[in-house]
Amino acid sequence: MHVDRQYIEAKYFETYYFANVIRNILHDQSAYIRNLNDFYGDERYLNFLEPFPKHSAFHSFIEFIVESVFFEDLRNIDLAELRNEEKRFECMPETMRPNNHALPVNRALNYHAIDHRSFDEWLSDNSTSFDDANTDDVYEYFQNLQREGAIGNLLERVVAELFFILFSNRGLMRLFNAMMAREIASLTLHEIPDESRDAFKRDGVFARRHIPTWVQKAVFFRDRGQCVLCKADISGLVCIVNSKNFDHIVPLSHGGLNDVSNIQLLCASCNNDKRDYNTSTSDVYEAWY
Repeated sequence: MHVDRQYIEAKYFETYYFANVIRNILHDQSAYIRNLNDFYGDERYLNFLEPFPKHSAFHSFIEFIVESVFFEDLRNIDLAELRNEEKRFECMPETMRPNNHALPVNRALNYHAIDHRSFDEWLSDNSTSFDDANTDDVYEYFQNLQREGAIGNLLERVVAELFFILFSNRGLMRLFNAMMAREIASLTLHEIPDESRDAFKRDGVFARRHIPTWVQKAVFFRDRGQCVLCKADISGLVCIVNSKNFDHIVPLSHGGLNDVSNIQLLCASCNNDKRDYNTSTSDVYEAWY
């Protein structure tokens, strides 16, 4: 019998660099507040009304940060310096020379074996050369990669790897969801479009929605069938008691999202103690051995 499972081919090209960027931003949001507003401010909250999308709010956040890093890399490209560096290696055999014509995005696309036109090929198709290229060419080339789908394919793979790594960090999930909750909690029903009000219970509070089976399974296996606060086994495998509670890390009453990134596994006792007035989670994890 064929079992349909979803797998991620993890290549880890700068994945941990991006993970560190995301970690730093969530731990020091005040330093990035202007950029973060481009993610959740000015009615962008409307992007997060759907309860429990598989492309979660945290997926969208990762994508936003990675794209921002790509654009920052574009700003840092110094074509004159790359041309000067190329001259310094002219005395070396051609097979040993670094490829100074490859931009950072080319290296990422090549590493993931994503088909695309190189910067040199694109310049040639536009009747120019690397020696004559300028900053505008760099941005136009990147936009062309976006139009042709190469950037979208790259983002899909990078985001999948990052989510796979970071979803296990409940403390980081709490920081992300607390950030989102501050925006949601500030909303009033009269400022929400009529067609979107059904998503809300009252001002700044999403309506409670059924937690899908796939979310329950994802959280159950991430938290290894244990209450994340008291570590009680609630898997039903070694203990008869099997009272699983899927808890919103940031409560709905405080602006929390109906999102897989905002759910954790608690026993009945810890769930009752937590209630709706705190965002308790745990950064303690069982060692592999």
